[in-house]
Amino acid sequence: MVYPYFDHPSSHSLCKGLVERGCKITVFCCPHKNEIRNLQGVEIIHTPYLFKLRPYFPISIPKVTAFERFDILHLHEDYQLNSLYSSLLSRIKTDIPTILTEHYDGYVIDHIGWRLLRSLTNTFIGKIVVRGCDRYIAQTKKSREYLINQGAKPRFIDILYHPVDSRLFAPRRSNALNKYLSGDEIKFLFVGRLEKSKGVYCLIHAMKHLLQSKLNVKLFIIGRGTEEGNLKTLVSSLNLTDFVTFIGNVPYERLPEFYNACDALILPSLIDPSPSVILEAMACGKPVIGSKVGGIEEVLIDRETGYLFKPNNYKELSLLLRKFTKSPEIIQQFGKNSRKRIEEVYALEKISERLIRIYKKTLFKRPKT
Repeated sequence: MVYPYFDHPSSHSLCKGLVERGCKITVFCCPHKNEIRNLQGVEIIHTPYLFKLRPYFPISIPKVTAFERFDILHLHEDYQLNSLYSSLLSRIKTDIPTILTEHYDGYVIDHIGWRLLRSLTNTFIGKIVVRGCDRYIAQTKKSREYLINQGAKPRFIDILYHPVDSRLFAPRRSNALNKYLSGDEIKFLFVGRLEKSKGVYCLIHAMKHLLQSKLNVKLFIIGRGTEEGNLKTLVSSLNLTDFVTFIGNVPYERLPEFYNACDALILPSLIDPSPSVILEAMACGKPVIGSKVGGIEEVLIDRETGYLFKPNNYKELSLLLRKFTKSPEIIQQFGKNSRKRIEEVYALEKISERLIRIYKKTLFKRPKT
C-alpha cells in the first residue's frame, strides 16, 4: 500500500483487518508521528520527503526497487508524487495489478493557494495515476463521480466505505463526562478538528438558540485546531460557558469512552468527504445529527440513525437538537439502529472481506486494456 502518511486510524484498522485474514502488507509512506510502527504483519518503509507544500502534500519520491515481490499495488490518493512514481514503476518494471482508493470527492477547497495546487496536481498527476490503474475504490458515491471525471471507467469502480473497528467502538457504560455534569443533562458531543470547514460555529449558535427555551443540555467539544481560540471567544460572548465544554484532544483508544458517555454526536461540517467519527459513534450505539454534505449524507440515514440538516443552518439544527431533548426514546431507537447498521455494512470484518474480494477480482479478472 502507498499512502502520503500512514497516520489515520481507519488506515491502521483496515490493515489490521486484512492481516487477520491472512494478508501480508508493506506500507510505503512518509514518516509521521501518528503512524503505528508495531502493527503485526505490516512492514513500513519510509519514503523520505524533500519538503511539504502543505501538511498533507509531502513532496516524496519512494526508493522502491523490489515491487516484484508484491501481488497487488494499492495506492491511496491520486494526486501525490509517491502515487505517481509507484504507479509508473509498477507498469514499467513489474506490471503488477494496481488499485487506487480515492479519498477526495471533488469538494471546493476554500484556501485559494491549496485549491490551485490541488487543481494542478489533479491535472498533471491525478489523471496519469487514475488512467494507469486496473481498478478503483471510491469511498463515497461522490468520490466515484470524481474518479469518472478523472478518466476511470465506471465498470471498474467499487464503492467501499471507511471501516470501523466494532470491537473497539461498541456500546458500554461510561462515566467519562460525569465530572462535567451537575445533573441529568442531555449530552451532545462534537469530535473533530476545530477548523472552519467543520461548522462548529453553527453548532454553537444552535446551542444558544436551543438554550433560550431553558432546556437542560450540554455540548462537549473534543479536538483542537486553528479556530479553537475564536470558538472559545464566541462561547464566552454568547454566555454559553456553563453549557459548552472544550475537552481538547483525546487519545484515539479513549474515544469510545466519550462516545458512550454522550447521548448523540453532532457533526455540522461544511465539507466532509469521509466522516469516520460518525461510524465510530454509531458503532457505540449513538444517533448522529449531521449536515447534508459529502459522505455524511451517504452514511447517516435520515430519521433512522439520526437526522440530516442543511449545512450552516443553525435554526434547523437547533430544532433537531430539541427533538432529542424532548424524546429520549428516539435517542434509544436511533442508537439501536445505528449499531445494527454498523454491524451489517461498516464493521471492519465486513469491509476487510469485501476488500479481499476486490483484490481477488483484480488478480484473476484483470481488465483488458
